[in-house]
Amino acid sequence: MRILILNPNTSESMTAEIAVAARAAAAPGTDSAAASYLSAVGVMDVVAEDGADLICLGCAGMAGVTEAISAKLGVPAVDGVGAAVALAQALVGLGLTTSKVGALAEGPPNPRTYWPISTALGMTP
Repeated sequence: MRILILNPNTSESMTAEIAVAARAAAAPGTDSAAASYLSAVGVMDVVAEDGADLICLGCAGMAGVTEAISAKLGVPAVDGVGAAVALAQALVGLGLTTSKVGALAEGPPNPRTYWPISTALGMTP
């Protein structure tokens, strides 16, 4: 299976991080790639050239356009927000949580320290 993950951003480093995460999550035999396209035309060009079997929309701003993309390109498009909600519900419904050992143990500090912290939630910088 070939999966194309689309996340419109202007950072090559973020696109590379997304590609690494996708490859780590992909099952054996699945070819995944991440791309950053800021237009629907770019998305259609990539699908036509690369022959993706499925498109995963990695940006929450793309929510609501999966049906139109699927209809136009003839391949399934997965809304990242909807997929995340369904996965969260499945985990809670099964009474599961993530492991805290091995590959899922606490990792290194997040280098994105410039992200704003919401004081409304009682968090402090």
